[in-house]
Amino acid sequence: MRIFIVYAHPSENSFTFAVKEQLIKSLVAAGHSS
Repeated sequence: MRIFIVYAHPSENSFTFAVKEQLIKSLVAAGHSS
């Protein structure tokens, strides 16, 4: 399955950035593509 993530937070030091990064890693590990 292809996944489309929209992320619009300006800071790479934010909690939401860390959540997004972990989400991407988990989805890729499960075989999804972006």
